[in-house]
Amino acid sequence: MLAVLSSCTKNENIQGFDRYEIDENIQNNKIFENLNKTQEFDFGYDFRKIKKNQKRSNNLKITTELGGIKNHYDEFNSESFFYTHFDNKRTDTIIVLIDNFNGYSGEGITLKIYKNYFKLEYLQSSDMIINTKKRDRIKIFESSLKLNKKKYQLNDSIYGYLNLKMEKNKERINATGYFRTKITQRYQSAN
Repeated sequence: MLAVLSSCTKNENIQGFDRYEIDENIQNNKIFENLNKTQEFDFGYDFRKIKKNQKRSNNLKITTELGGIKNHYDEFNSESFFYTHFDNKRTDTIIVLIDNFNGYSGEGITLKIYKNYFKLEYLQSSDMIINTKKRDRIKIFESSLKLNKKKYQLNDSIYGYLNLKMEKNKERINATGYFRTKITQRYQSAN
């Protein structure tokens, strides 16, 4: 999976981003205590090493509906990193991936955090190549985020809650849940 993003800077428009709420006590929610009782999902992909006895990182649930057919997903991993440009300079944008990518395909949520703004995106990937020039038609009905603090650095823990209701090419998508992750990686684009 390759993600190419650009950094947000003071002069850039942050259109499409919303403000997130700060809840300094969110990590004390019983949900995280319950997550400590279960193991993280291991999808067997070498890119994402799951440590032995690693505790579950989220309780995200995604429901999709298209043409009356509903799908439910609830087995995801969480990871986060500062986006890194091709010149190896760290940016001020944090990327949080909550997905079930196994090296071939996956579903999940991409969260972009810049200062006290955020953007949630539904992530769907596949190793199948489909030739299409159509742009995705996306409608966001609801998008909210709570995080444990305003500013993060490398090795900080992020605790949060997200809620996303949207439509992508007539497919209804609802995603909601708590997550936690530690900013430990730097991702480099292929440019």
